[in-house]
Amino acid sequence: MNKELIIIDDDLPFRDRLSRSMEKKGFNVEAFENSKKSISRLQEKKFDYAIVDMRLEDGSGLEIIKLIKKINPTTRSLLLTGYGNIATT
Repeated sequence: MNKELIIIDDDLPFRDRLSRSMEKKGFNVEAFENSKKSISRLQEKKFDYAIVDMRLEDGSGLEIIKLIKKINPTTRSLLLTGYGNIATT
């Protein structure tokens, strides 16, 4: 079974490390650095899993998660943030 994963994070070194790590675990990974490119791809393909940074240079990861769930409600999503804000959590 193929496990399709999209990673959306604007931190290039982190995105690359995470992509390689997930590929070693058997995931087919597609990685994007911004909302615009990732939204375009999400409209073309359904993913089983998504890892999304909350704050992107050109948008909100929360909005991308909402779109992912609208396109494919069975996608399992993980929202990441480097900001330790209890209210946001």
